[in-house]
Amino acid sequence: MSFNVTIPLADRYAAAKAAADAANEALDALKAEIKAAGVERHIGVTCDLVLSLSEQRRVDNKLLATLLT
Repeated sequence: MSFNVTIPLADRYAAAKAAADAANEALDALKAEIKAAGVERHIGVTCDLVLSLSEQRRVDNKLLATLLT
């Protein structure tokens, strides 16, 4: 005997969102652990990780426009 059960779209979305949220939390925790280790290169069995830092700059375009006119 087999049952053909269709899971409603809303329930599938909720399940996927919960899984994605849990995965993002795990990923954030791993990122923090990698940064805390202070090692630039991590060698794994299936992949390698390279930790690099970059500086971010933001430009106030409205202020820039007023200064340039």
